[in-house]
Amino acid sequence: MMRAVVTNTFGGPEVLCEKELPIPKPSRDEVRVKISAIGLNPIDVKLRGGMIEIPLPQVLGCDFSGVIDAVGDRCTEYSEGDEVFGFASGPCSNGSYAEYLCIAPQLVVKKPKELSFDQAAGVSVTYLTAFQAMVGTGILQKERPFFLAGGCGGVGSAAISLAKAYEAGPIFTTAGSEEGKKYLVERFGLNEENILNYRKMGIEEMAEILIKKNEGKFYFCFDCVGGAMKELCFSVCDVNGHLASILPEEKDFPIPFWGRDSLIFQRSLSVHMILMLSALGGGPSSWNTYKVQLEHLASLFAKKELLPPHVEVVGSFSEEAVREGHRRLEAGEIQGKLVISVADSTGR
Repeated sequence: MMRAVVTNTFGGPEVLCEKELPIPKPSRDEVRVKISAIGLNPIDVKLRGGMIEIPLPQVLGCDFSGVIDAVGDRCTEYSEGDEVFGFASGPCSNGSYAEYLCIAPQLVVKKPKELSFDQAAGVSVTYLTAFQAMVGTGILQKERPFFLAGGCGGVGSAAISLAKAYEAGPIFTTAGSEEGKKYLVERFGLNEENILNYRKMGIEEMAEILIKKNEGKFYFCFDCVGGAMKELCFSVCDVNGHLASILPEEKDFPIPFWGRDSLIFQRSLSVHMILMLSALGGGPSSWNTYKVQLEHLASLFAKKELLPPHVEVVGSFSEEAVREGHRRLEAGEIQGKLVISVADSTGR
């Protein structure tokens, strides 16, 4: 048997309950991973709260790292003992809030030794999302400034790391506190003058400051927050510019898409809506997209060209640790990624 944290009903963090489940057995085309660390993501909170309908009961969790301990007979690229990381969504036995999971080999890659298990558990969702928004679209350009709404969170931090690796910038971004600003300066070496505290000024003031500091509007804006921050991105995005966002909006969002008076039409903007999980519905051939991108990211980590995620360990795997992680995610102001450690046979 294995320990897992299960969601039996939609609600607050209190609906996350520890339960013993049978250890899953891999199919002929799967590997089984003994999990070493679990990454927490805002999507987990939305699923738990019922904002996105899923069948219940459910073991949530996308990000993980661990060691392969069983391999299906038709899976030839991995062996028992391989250290891996990946994301558990779609074609897998259960989510990552567990001690074991079985998963398609297209959704895992070998962990470079330059990453700890905790760091590796913070990679997949955030770095894949940022990669698809910035590199996959071909927008990120060397030595070209861009504006990032929400630099402190998991995707925002990954975006800054990728921008540094691809020599893009200077980077202009936002933070919601002095602690957040300090994190961005110390972690990434950003210019403090290019970080705006969105809690202390309105959209118009921020737009004016950004355009003045950049000596013009931006070719590329990346929205990791939504709402008012997406409005800000539209305000500072230049003619023929590109705007990427990872968050949809309600029907009453004040920036219309299709009208003649739309900023998108008036400025000939290209808008890229990024749903990292979209290729999961396409079957194994589509899943290879994730593998190629994860392997590329792993190679950048191995060559130390990409800064590892900044992770904070909430605690050891337990019902209360997962609940606390969800409470922290709901409260906001996370710097980097929250992870939970899962002890293995060596007592890690």
